[in-house]
Amino acid sequence: MPLLGTPCELDEDCEGTANTKCYGHCACRPGYREKDSRCATLLGNYCKNYEDCWPENSACIDNSCQCQYKYISTFSDKCVPIPVEIPCSDDYDCNRLYPNSYSVEKKFTCVRQYSTAKQGKCLPLLGEFCETRKPNACAVENSICYDNKCICKSGFMAKSKDECDYSE
Repeated sequence: MPLLGTPCELDEDCEGTANTKCYGHCACRPGYREKDSRCATLLGNYCKNYEDCWPENSACIDNSCQCQYKYISTFSDKCVPIPVEIPCSDDYDCNRLYPNSYSVEKKFTCVRQYSTAKQGKCLPLLGEFCETRKPNACAVENSICYDNKCICKSGFMAKSKDECDYSE
């Protein structure tokens, strides 16, 4: 079984390690990251078990990689502890203060398919509904809201539901 980083010429040279591609060496395909010498899927993507998910503090919940309990996602592919400085008493209070959120132990967290953006708001990830007329309507860096859907800006390509990377 070829290890990640092993020299290769064809994608077939990387067979044996799931979700790999040959880039002159065996590496993870777009939408995956190296974790424990294998390729794990990013937040918001399909999974079968805990080991399938990346980043740290994520888990496979309902066949989707999500941040574990008491963690929230950021658009930089991280699951970080829920900020102590953003309290709310219940789901109604959280959603009133921070739309698209709910209460976890009296602190806000974003609903599924949304992420905490720099502004401390829960904004939609790629492919999700957004309000076209609002600037910075999407959570993902280098994305825009077009036709009420979050997409990557021109010159960028979606690597996952929460990452736009330069087009090759």
